[in-house]
Amino acid sequence: MGCVIPKLKDAGLGGMAGRFPHSIKWDVVRKTPGTEKYIVCNADECEPGTIKDRFIMTHLPHLVVEGIIIGLW
Repeated sequence: MGCVIPKLKDAGLGGMAGRFPHSIKWDVVRKTPGTEKYIVCNADECEPGTIKDRFIMTHLPHLVVEGIIIGLW
């Protein structure tokens, strides 16, 4: 996992309008004590008319699985 977090930091990837960097989130989880950690894939679209998650899950599910695998790594 050591090589994924710097790549996230270099990419400047952030969540919720880019306010909080994903690299920090991933680093906090990595450093949290414990051997069991979980990934939750939330594809709930709460905004009316939003169908991007449905499109990805229906047409590009391999991207979801690939993202989960990278997160597990």
